[in-house]
Amino acid sequence: MTAHPEQALRKILLDDTDTANVVGTRVYAHAVPQAGSLPAITYILESTEPMSVLGGHVGMTKNEFEIRCVAESYATVKDLAEKVRLALDGYNGTVAITGTDAGDAVVVKWIHHDRTSDETLVAGDGSELPIRIVRIDVSMHTTTEIPS
Repeated sequence: MTAHPEQALRKILLDDTDTANVVGTRVYAHAVPQAGSLPAITYILESTEPMSVLGGHVGMTKNEFEIRCVAESYATVKDLAEKVRLALDGYNGTVAITGTDAGDAVVVKWIHHDRTSDETLVAGDGSELPIRIVRIDVSMHTTTEIPS
């Protein structure tokens, strides 16, 4: 089985000591589980774009991620977001995937921090919920097989 960029992103965050010291293993695809504790990180792969030039595919793909840092206090979420940004922005290397896809790897050419913004959750009655969110958008460029 082929490793995916989502697996690489999660592993980079879990392997970063500063980030892991805050969230442990609470890095989830799409959403924090209903019974999950905070602080936590969620991620979604928003788009995948094969990169090409006039001659065709160049063997690289741009993967755009939306990451959300979630915590109960503003200070905690801002601190976590900065740790995530520092772990990802400028990252390059081969990310070995463990578990069911052990032996596979994702070659990350670079990760670029695109933007950061604060978000607020609002209840159905219009009141603000006591959860703080910072959204971080990053682009991860990975090597891919060139189609024949």
